[in-house]
Amino acid sequence: MNWATSTHSKRQPRRLEPDPRNDHEDSARRREAEIFRTILADLATVANVHMVSLRQTIMPAALLGRVNASFRFVSWGIMPFGALLGGYLGDRIGLRATLLVVVAAFLIAPLWIFLTGVHRVRTLEDLVPDTAELMEPA
Repeated sequence: MNWATSTHSKRQPRRLEPDPRNDHEDSARRREAEIFRTILADLATVANVHMVSLRQTIMPAALLGRVNASFRFVSWGIMPFGALLGGYLGDRIGLRATLLVVVAAFLIAPLWIFLTGVHRVRTLEDLVPDTAELMEPA
């Protein structure tokens, strides 16, 4: 028996049209969501500028195209697997718990910066490797 047709279910059917009694509350939530999305988009832009600038600074010009292509291949290539994992978790543990897992992952992600030592870099010269070693044929 389907949950929608069950007489024992205490769930109320979802309303397809907005409830006029909650219109003010719905518009406030939409406004908050828009502000949150804007802040996330701005932070993503700042992070992207920093990542690309750092990569372009420490990589020799001859390797820059390969490094950027590899980075893009890995970062874009893993997205479908993340979508599958998100769908699986949403089905298994529920949407709210899945979103909490994502929030926890976002909060843990900055630890990578501290574990790799990037936070101690004060000048770009601290990051530039000896390019002669990188350019020698193997």
